[in-house]
Amino acid sequence: QEGPVLLTLDGDKLRVSSGKRRHVLNTLNAEDFPSVTETITDAKKAKLGALLVRVKHAASTDSDRASVNSVFLESGDTLSATATDGRVLAFTSAPCDRLAISSAIVPLPAVEALCNLIEQNEVDFRWDDREIVVKHGELLFASKLTAAVFPPTRQYVEGIARNPIMVGRKALSEAISSVAKATPGGDAGGVVTVTCRPGQLYIKGAGNGEAEDEVDATYDGREITIGLMSKYVTDALATLDGDSVEMSITGELDPVFFATPGDKG
Repeated sequence: QEGPVLLTLDGDKLRVSSGKRRHVLNTLNAEDFPSVTETITDAKKAKLGALLVRVKHAASTDSDRASVNSVFLESGDTLSATATDGRVLAFTSAPCDRLAISSAIVPLPAVEALCNLIEQNEVDFRWDDREIVVKHGELLFASKLTAAVFPPTRQYVEGIARNPIMVGRKALSEAISSVAKATPGGDAGGVVTVTCRPGQLYIKGAGNGEAEDEVDATYDGREITIGLMSKYVTDALATLDGDSVEMSITGELDPVFFATPGDKG
């Protein structure tokens, strides 16, 4: 409807009119709106958004699984962020002073909002046993935390066997994406096989035709062939820095580990 819009509050009803069009909307008591945290005390500084961006792809998108439809933040010698959907796990950490409360589970919608709002900026933040609060300039963001128990991933992360294969990050990502187009999953992410051979990774996909590619790699161990969901690999590679990536494979049925070279996390 073109023309001016007239808003009139009539008790608990909001009347909206424009020309011949009329709407009546129910309203809620403004006093019932949740109070907004106006102060942020005992705050720490970190590039929180950068950590969240690196791991959020691994969080479950199933809102019925609250414990993993989230990102787990842990404050210790560093600030760490972990996400998993039970099949893929992402972990990263960055320098930060220890917080009074050691951990927080941030729901995925809040994580997505924070990534969009704060991006790579250093921000003031804190959390308690109920909420996380982030402040950047005039922006103040608060979210309730997830009241659940995050899976015990710390021991798993620390116990990963490092058997590094060095490979070009962009070359591997492009090869995986190209070969995946021949799989039933196509661009959405199908299963490809990766064969580790001395000096080379051989990648193959089949289903909607066949495709194969080869990528140079520093590997001199025994030949190992594994199956990988292509989307998991390309998502992981997109979060890593640098031209090269460290890839560890210890056996045909063991998980595959990707990291920035020299990363001890």
